[in-house]
Amino acid sequence: MLLFFEPWLQSLEDILRKCKRRPNPAEAFYKSDARSMLFRLETLSRIGRGMLDKKKFDTLYDRFKQLEDILGAMDHAETMLEQLGAIKGLAKYAAARYSKAFREELRQLALILEQDGWYSGVAFQQVREAVASPVFKEDVKFRHKLSEFLARELEKVEAQYRFGELNPHDLEGGLHELRRKLRWFSIYGAVLQGRLQLRKVPVTDPRLQKYCSKEIVHSPFNKLPLTPRGVKALEVQSTYFYALSWLIQELGKWKYVAQLNEELESLLRSSGVTDAATLSSLRARLRDTLPCDPAAIPVMAEDAIDDFIYRDRILMRLARDIRRSEN
Repeated sequence: MLLFFEPWLQSLEDILRKCKRRPNPAEAFYKSDARSMLFRLETLSRIGRGMLDKKKFDTLYDRFKQLEDILGAMDHAETMLEQLGAIKGLAKYAAARYSKAFREELRQLALILEQDGWYSGVAFQQVREAVASPVFKEDVKFRHKLSEFLARELEKVEAQYRFGELNPHDLEGGLHELRRKLRWFSIYGAVLQGRLQLRKVPVTDPRLQKYCSKEIVHSPFNKLPLTPRGVKALEVQSTYFYALSWLIQELGKWKYVAQLNEELESLLRSSGVTDAATLSSLRARLRDTLPCDPAAIPVMAEDAIDDFIYRDRILMRLARDIRRSEN
């Protein structure tokens, strides 16, 4: 597995080496592309625990996720401060909450980078030793394991939605979690070094046209690495992969709007503002900046997801393509 991990480990190590020379290394790390590298390392850890050694790769996953979660919390605080702090009448409340949250996460990040051996390089040595021990062999057995892992991941998401575990009327545990699970599959393609490919096909079903906009088709996220010579890649039809990308993008937009609205309500509750007219005015000011009504988002998301899963059967088709291409 080191073959897959090494490019992202090297990139993360290079980032940390540069950050250490900055006046505030932890803040420089936050402003770098580190989170993207950590996402990819988390993704590979998920593949490793699903195919090879659950205990070992769970430990690695948690290690990468600890850093990525902190960077995510810092980004959230900064974004909320920028968006809600720009609303007249909310600036001081937003600054008090989100500036404090950002500073606390930054302190925690600096502590972990130092104490867990990321700055010293010990952490990288430990990760490389862990991922080097499972023997990687490009053979039929490995290909079958990879195929089954990817197909099962897709089928599991569909089952979780079908049986109500992923409820779009629940922002964090439903809408956001569903998007997160779908997003993993798109990142699998980016980290498998060409072992998952798109088979370009014409879009013959008019219902699928909306998924294949120029923005989606030409997105850099949908350009997968070339397959190494001598390796037979698993394939999915391009239309279905584009549909996955489209839904991830739409859910992201809706999640952001719903999150802003939810944060506003939380901020208002903690602000001590009780005047009904003032509260109404502040809510209206946020709504004026949003592309849609937050109250409508759960139903809009549910309609889109239902079409994606039940009408167009995208997850089923992706899983089917992967199993077909194994042979």
